[in-house]
Amino acid sequence: MEPEVIDVVGLPDEPSPRGVARDASFRAAMLATPPPHRQLEVVDVQAIGVDAFVASYVARARPCLLRGETLGWKARERWASAEALVRHHGDVPFRVHASPGLFASPVRIRLRAFVGAARSSQADAPPYIFGDDFEGPRACFRDEYAVPAAFAREDALDATPLARHFMRTHEYLVIGGERSGSNLHVDPRQTGAWNALLCGTKRWALLPPVAGAPPPASSEPVAYWFQDALPALQAGARVPARDESGGDGGGGGGGGGGGGGGGGGGGGGGGGGGGEGGGGDDDYACGSGLLEAIQQPGETLWVPQGWRHAVYNLGELSVAVTHNLLPWAAMPRQLSSLSTAYPALTRYLFALALRNRPEIANAMTAAGPIPTRPTGDDADDSDDDGAVETGFKSAFAPSAGARAFAARGMSAEFYHLAAAGMYADFWRAAARL
Repeated sequence: MEPEVIDVVGLPDEPSPRGVARDASFRAAMLATPPPHRQLEVVDVQAIGVDAFVASYVARARPCLLRGETLGWKARERWASAEALVRHHGDVPFRVHASPGLFASPVRIRLRAFVGAARSSQADAPPYIFGDDFEGPRACFRDEYAVPAAFAREDALDATPLARHFMRTHEYLVIGGERSGSNLHVDPRQTGAWNALLCGTKRWALLPPVAGAPPPASSEPVAYWFQDALPALQAGARVPARDESGGDGGGGGGGGGGGGGGGGGGGGGGGGGGGEGGGGDDDYACGSGLLEAIQQPGETLWVPQGWRHAVYNLGELSVAVTHNLLPWAAMPRQLSSLSTAYPALTRYLFALALRNRPEIANAMTAAGPIPTRPTGDDADDSDDDGAVETGFKSAFAPSAGARAFAARGMSAEFYHLAAAGMYADFWRAAARL
């Protein structure tokens, strides 16, 4: 049943103590082209082929900017501007998040009302749509884009319905005005993400994986991170590696991508990074290696697992779609961290690889030991598929706390961010509501 739909954005315009909207010099800095040594590589998958792209960028966890992946999408026309989006989808209702937190409005707001508010907002942290619900009236959006071929074939979590249960929420429609975006985060559950932009401009900052816990969460507006932290990184400041005690938070946040992972999400992702970085591994391992990109409409950004990233939206409206994925090709590289965080999942995916992707299974075997099944009281001696499925699902079923958070208008998977210590101040405040 759809929640109540309103035509006026029910979130007050947040304060703007720094007046970011009036800071012309900051905006110019955000639009400035990064120097060549910090720019993401630009890749045309059609030119080099899917196999070469997967081997060079997905398997090696190298971020890049892809061109040509949105050709043929209906979204290239229907999401191309605020006017086009409202013309085609103005009556579609969405929950709105109070950026930079993840607390969604308990009601849905028609897209035309949100777009009007986003375009006129002067807040340092304007509201943001980070839609993970493609059901009902929102199903039409899924028909207007296609998963790029390289990512469609590589997502191990799409191999079976049981594998998908590990991360059911993995597709996001991301819509926001200028100054919205996501603070520095790592995408959840060892996943990477692709983020395709159809309208507006995004400024990306990416940092390679480091050992240990994910970056500390920030409840400040995204703009403040780009004003304060990014210049220091550009000047050569190093981000220290954290101790080895950190692990994957197991959250189902935005990423990204989310997505962004994925990138462009309305808040930080959960979980710690997966495998090592791409080319220049020694540099990446010690926390240097800032990369930047200015993403334009029609471009798709690939954020590998473990890469920390922050995203800042420019232009009166930004519209993107992002998916989190766990790539087959990356599994040998991230076997150690995946096995530590999710041994049951690793065993299950290894069994699938033996059957469907033997080259990946061989590479996983060569990379290190596959987790063994527990013995004693924790062992599951049944070979019955139903029993195995029940046990596997129970490991990732939403807890009572997660269901309570969902009842307050938040995705149940966001609850795991709280359990992992993410956004501590925000969650403490939310718990008092």
